[in-house]
Amino acid sequence: MNTFRMAMAVLFHPSDVFYEVKQNNHLIAGLWMMLAFLVIRFVNIFVTAYHFRTVDPEEGSLLFEIARVLLPTLTFVLAQYAITTISDGEGFIGQVFVGTFLSMAPYVVFSLPLAALTNVLTLAEGGVVGWIQLIIYGWCFVLLVSMTQTIHNYDFGRAMAILGLTLLVMLLVWAVIMLLYALSDQVVRFINEVIVELSVR
Repeated sequence: MNTFRMAMAVLFHPSDVFYEVKQNNHLIAGLWMMLAFLVIRFVNIFVTAYHFRTVDPEEGSLLFEIARVLLPTLTFVLAQYAITTISDGEGFIGQVFVGTFLSMAPYVVFSLPLAALTNVLTLAEGGVVGWIQLIIYGWCFVLLVSMTQTIHNYDFGRAMAILGLTLLVMLLVWAVIMLLYALSDQVVRFINEVIVELSVR
């Protein structure tokens, strides 16, 4: 099954697709979906009407947008794999990676048409855009639940609990990273001040 067919099939038959991922991995499909996710996110910035934009194309950075998309999703993959490893999960990290990006199929398929739609809507009709976005993100979440159930052989309740723990671990990881960054910044400043002080004397 090629990447396009898997992306279409996962929208309506997620458990079948995730079972296929569990049996055969399909790492290439995951990489293609990751690339599609990045491209769609970047193109959306330019296609979305000015009055609906959250990012100014002239001030946007390609590297920042890549980091904004990849860092949370890759952190999710690592966090879920770490949790399921100690919670009798059956999935491997490659399967979680592929399943996670296949779960982004609703965003990949529908966000660009939605961005184009903003060009014929007024700001007063922005509620329509908001509701469609909510449906897309909700659909992605439902697919993540299905992925967690199928890949790791969990029931619905346990899958939801694992997703909650995954989000908690993600927050903790980023809190630790931010703390280490702040501490290292303070250490660098202190060392610079000491060097300046010694050089003056």
